[in-house]
Amino acid sequence: MFAKVIFKSEGFSLIEIILALFVLAIGILGYISLFGSSIRGTTFSRQYTQAVIIAQRQLDRLINSSYESVDLSPGIHGPTTYLENGFSTNCTYIISDSNTSTTSNTTIIYKKIQLDVAWNEDNEPYQLTFFARKKRE
Repeated sequence: MFAKVIFKSEGFSLIEIILALFVLAIGILGYISLFGSSIRGTTFSRQYTQAVIIAQRQLDRLINSSYESVDLSPGIHGPTTYLENGFSTNCTYIISDSNTSTTSNTTIIYKKIQLDVAWNEDNEPYQLTFFARKKRE
């Protein structure tokens, strides 16, 4: 008599396991690349925020100076290097006198302030420019 051989398919085959590991590896590689770009984006955002804070301090200092202050004399001032929390920026500002005539034949005298903040990240230069006015009191 012949014996019947019965095969039961329990568990996974080697091909199925290899395919599952391959899909898992692709998912993990995608996650790792997102993690790297997230760190770069966070670093840039931190540096951008620090540059804005430094610029705001400089603008506040200039706007709160007296109108006849040496800091507000017409011309190019700087560059001045600031180092805060390991972050280095160069600030340059330009002051120019300006007059504006209004419809009532009055003249408003003010100084235009242009403040440039520059820094490098991974040998890539970045620059922010801010504008303000200081009215004669």
